[in-house]
Amino acid sequence: MARNHGQILCSIWSDRDFTGLTVEEQRMYFVLLSQRLLNHAGVVPMTLQKWANLSPDTTADDVLRWLEGLARKRYVVFDPATEELLVRSLIRNDGVAKQPQVLKAALRVALEVDSPLIRWALAEELRKLDSEQASRTADALCPKGSPTPPEPFGQPLVDTLPEGFAKGGRDSRGKGEGETSVVRSSHVGGSVSPTILFAVPEPEPVPKPASYPQVFEDAWLAYGRKGAKKTAFAEWRRATRRATVAVIVAAIPAYVDSTPDPKFRKDFERWLKGDCWESAVVPRRKAAGDWSGPYQDPPDDSVYDEEFR
Repeated sequence: MARNHGQILCSIWSDRDFTGLTVEEQRMYFVLLSQRLLNHAGVVPMTLQKWANLSPDTTADDVLRWLEGLARKRYVVFDPATEELLVRSLIRNDGVAKQPQVLKAALRVALEVDSPLIRWALAEELRKLDSEQASRTADALCPKGSPTPPEPFGQPLVDTLPEGFAKGGRDSRGKGEGETSVVRSSHVGGSVSPTILFAVPEPEPVPKPASYPQVFEDAWLAYGRKGAKKTAFAEWRRATRRATVAVIVAAIPAYVDSTPDPKFRKDFERWLKGDCWESAVVPRRKAAGDWSGPYQDPPDDSVYDEEFR
């Protein structure tokens, strides 16, 4: 279910790490908390251009730079390979853990995360809840004691990954206790400079799948309104675990017919995420002699009696 609000604690302004962020990075954090697709586990699709469009003078490169700033202070973890982002403390600070049914929903969607890095970080967050149910989900996400998540880009991780959101002392490199530095090269203004992140580095360029299954390509073409294809395909894979491909594909024409103008349709990703195929109504095919519907004059007026012409 899409969110209709985001919760910001007043105590955030007492957090020296947060007040040490730039105003753009702080705003980016509030943008993340107010995303409708941010689920109860704190995971949201990483849509850089969509977030950039929220301000007329913002680019996708700006958004990525601000996310890197949040990652350094361990407010977020993101994985460009799966286009997923985790707001680390959302389960603890948004009241999710205090509501049994909401926590149950959060644990369910947590298991749908694709990124090994985010699954690892999310497992660490769940273990802080001191809940047997959350601990079982954490073990399913990443067995306890796993040293580091897989390295999807073949680049070495330094030291260990961050251990939650607790504050720690800083060493000579500006790192807190238990933090991890991951180094990649970022391109800014045509120059190449090293950037220290607390997330798996984005390769240059981001690898894309060579091709998509033909059934997805056909559905993508039939839907009309596109959006981010890679993100939509990730949601397609999750959706096909909840319903058959035949059911999903059969519902697309009905939805397209009900919204002839593509700009009024949901992005394909949102349509899949919301299980919207369940509410699709397939138009009934009229049988011969079916007189239902509004009256229309016959095309040939010879059917009328001559004296009434």
